[in-house]
Amino acid sequence: MRALRTGRRLRQAAVIVAAATGMVVAGAGAAHAATAQLDRHVVPVNNDHLSVTSGPLVLSYDGTHYFGDMRLSVTNDNPTAVSDANLSINVPAGLVVTTLSGASGCVGSAPVSCGVDTLQPGTTTVTVSFGSFAAPAGRARVTADGSATVTRLANTAHPSAREKTRFHGVLASTSGSVSHPVAYQPAAVNDLGLSAGTASVTRQDDGSYTVRVPVTALDKNDAANQTAWIEPSTTLPNATFTGTDPAAPCTIVCSVPGSPSWMSSGESRSVAVLYTVPAGTAPGVYEVTVYGVFNFDEDDATPADNTVTVSVTIPE
Repeated sequence: MRALRTGRRLRQAAVIVAAATGMVVAGAGAAHAATAQLDRHVVPVNNDHLSVTSGPLVLSYDGTHYFGDMRLSVTNDNPTAVSDANLSINVPAGLVVTTLSGASGCVGSAPVSCGVDTLQPGTTTVTVSFGSFAAPAGRARVTADGSATVTRLANTAHPSAREKTRFHGVLASTSGSVSHPVAYQPAAVNDLGLSAGTASVTRQDDGSYTVRVPVTALDKNDAANQTAWIEPSTTLPNATFTGTDPAAPCTIVCSVPGSPSWMSSGESRSVAVLYTVPAGTAPGVYEVTVYGVFNFDEDDATPADNTVTVSVTIPE
């Protein structure tokens, strides 16, 4: 596999993988845009008759990640149901929306835009679940403010004051305390590090070889990310790249398997890159190179450790 370093081609490959697996890709707001065009001729409900308030958001550490839920109370003061309400969430730095209850069709990551389920007259609860890229800490931390806005889809550019609520997240300490939190400021630039183990070469009954190269991806800080990607290449002649173990979707790049797709600071994930080498391959020492990245077309804080190269020996 020929090594690639251009963000555009890597991005195209990643979008194909994401589409195949149902990942939400930032910038995929075309569906909402198209719906808005269809809605241009609908007489809008008075925006002042929708309002939203937010409850507290506390995220607790589960040993690997921070997770927490926030309830939004969405009130429809109109006498009839509203079926085209839109929820837009400006996510506080360092947090990520994981799931929503009471809204669907979400796109984007910063902000997140969703269609709200039909709002009957009265108050409806929408639950927003968040995670955090933060590493654990012995003291509680508080994020900068985010916001949530609920409007009719055709009027998202002109929300009233009642249609917007501000909120922040509190990251509980490792002991569970939320008292006296200090300001939380995540890193701005991703820092992915790769390391590799020793390659294994196994001869098959037909004379071919299977090659296995173990790689570990480490998230070295708490900058926002969506997925870690790896791109393997090799000098092995006529080798066939057969995938990864654990299995992950691949095109010219592969996502690093694991759940959730994003990683938090200090989290590491291991994956093996697999090749098949045909019978009759000349004995010798070859190489497998693996390049890793979080966000395409963006800098990495320490690019020197984004690439690992491992020697592979085909025996006599």
